[in-house]
Amino acid sequence: WSNLKNVGDMVEAVRELIAKKA
Repeated sequence: WSNLKNVGDMVEAVRELIAKKA
């Protein structure tokens, strides 16, 4: 599934945003 990698990148970006908010 080619979209799986893009989803992983999005998850990483979201986790970074959450880390910055925390």
